[in-house]
Amino acid sequence: STGVDYVITVLDTQAPVWDSPVLSLVIDAECGDDVNAILAANLPTATDACGSAIVSLVTSTSGIICGGGNASSGNHSFQVEDECGNINPDLFVITINLLDTQQPVFSGIPADITIGCNDPYPNTAALFANVTASDACDGDLTDQIVLLPPGFVVGCVPGPSRDDDYTFLVTDACGNTTEKIFTITITNDLNVELGPDITLCNNETITLDAGNPGLVYE
Repeated sequence: STGVDYVITVLDTQAPVWDSPVLSLVIDAECGDDVNAILAANLPTATDACGSAIVSLVTSTSGIICGGGNASSGNHSFQVEDECGNINPDLFVITINLLDTQQPVFSGIPADITIGCNDPYPNTAALFANVTASDACDGDLTDQIVLLPPGFVVGCVPGPSRDDDYTFLVTDACGNTTEKIFTITITNDLNVELGPDITLCNNETITLDAGNPGLVYE
């Protein structure tokens, strides 16, 4: 008898096919979230007739561009090929929209202070030396801080006390603003000596002078 050998060559000419019929995905996330982790959790899948389908990231745009209160990380395009080098010509695109809705955060603003009329006024430059601001998207915003001081009054004022409010403002690139107020309260603790008690007769009128024109004491 005579043996005959047959050689059957299997050619893999078919590219893998994406499992999803829709080749795009849009994901909303908050600015500061881990984009790489989001992509890994939503990695597209594909199937190949002969073997494994290998999915890889081929192009990616990044960087935050703010507009209308939103920021975007751009598009991330994935390609799939099989073990024989057959590549599907269609890319799967994931777009991650990072929404910048978080306000910047202040650090180092001191606690409010209360002083008396005769106490020395606090050194605000020293009090505010360590005030900083940061943002999840924009990072350090310390150089963007705006400080609005109070309108100063010399000496005590009528009434039991007054508040000197120092307003700190900072705004990120997407228009999110944070406001914090630091207050120095000045208590009207003056002791006024008007002399000994006297008795008035016949509807007499006298004027008492505490030495502080324009102020009212209660």
